[in-house]
Amino acid sequence: MQRLGFSQWADILEVATGIVVIVTLIFVGIEIRQNTAAIKMQAHSTALDKLDGRSYLLATDPDLHRIVKLAETKRNEMTEEEWSRFTYLELPHLALWEFIHDAHSKGNIDEGQWQGFDRYFLSFYCSSSSPMRSVYHENLEIWSDPFASYVATLDTAKCN
Repeated sequence: MQRLGFSQWADILEVATGIVVIVTLIFVGIEIRQNTAAIKMQAHSTALDKLDGRSYLLATDPDLHRIVKLAETKRNEMTEEEWSRFTYLELPHLALWEFIHDAHSKGNIDEGQWQGFDRYFLSFYCSSSSPMRSVYHENLEIWSDPFASYVATLDTAKCN
């Protein structure tokens, strides 16, 4: 039996190293795919948690619920304090829409989920005499440019 020489061992180690690199790249690819899926799930879960918190607040605070209904039906009869409370409730709601828009544009929320969330927000934003739309326009300076551009298309296309 013949012993392997230095160059033969080097060839064997080079092949083994190549195999290890390929296996490592496959593993990294799988990890990235799993991480991407986790990020998408996290973005979706965060959005649902925020909506749930808002719903819980409205369900458990009768005065806040009254203010929201007043904003939806008789905005001109609201006191300054009532409008201020509504605005403080609605700003995070709008910010959540902006967050979901951003997550969708980055691929962290898929198209089907985006359409569901967007329809939900559009039902508030595009309703006749929408108080959400009023809050949005009273605070134009706080929205990101991509979200503001998206909402501008709503004002001219979807909501009229």
